[in-house]
Order: sequence, then C-alpha cells, then structure tokens
Amino acid sequence: MSTSNDRDRNIIAFVERCISTPFKQFAVFFVLETLAFFIVVANTRAYTQGNYFWTAVTDMFFGLQSFALGKFTVDTPYARTWWAGLGEFCGGTCGSLIAIWVTKHVYGG
Repeated sequence: MSTSNDRDRNIIAFVERCISTPFKQFAVFFVLETLAFFIVVANTRAYTQGNYFWTAVTDMFFGLQSFALGKFTVDTPYARTWWAGLGEFCGGTCGSLIAIWVTKHVYGG
C-alpha cells in the first residue's frame, strides 16, 4: 500500500532527475519563471483595467503556481543553484515582456 510519504519521495526523485544537470536547471527554471512572471504581469494588467474575469482567472493561476514553485524549490537542493537562479532571472524578464504583448491583444489597449 502506497503512502503519501512514498508518493512524495517518488515525486522528489522525478524532479531531481529532471533538473540533475546545470543545463536542465537553467531550462526548467527559465520556463517556470517565465510562466510565473507572465501570470503576475497579466494579473496586474487585468486588475488595473478593472477586468474582473481575467483578474479572477490570473489570481487562481497565481496561487497555484506560487504554491507549486515554493514546494518545488524547498524539496530539492538542485533547485537552489546558480544555474537555477540564472534561469529564474532570464525567465522572469521574458515572462514580463511576453505578458505585456499577449495582454495587449487579449485585454485590449
């Protein structure tokens, strides 16, 4: 019978395999932070425009990604390297720029 601890250990082992090299650390955190900053900027643009629907949608995604990224970075030491940090730095910048472009087309003006 599988316990939640077994399931957690299996997930952590999978995550560690996914980010076991510097390139993988950079790539995974680049993508995760691009998504995170996309959500933050999209959310900010939605509520400053008074757009209730998109504010609610992006709020839900913001909460989900915040919890998942927090759990992910606490559970594995591979998530706390300089390569992971560089991926976050670059990904955050790209996520913000992409979100501005996308939300101009989705939200308008």
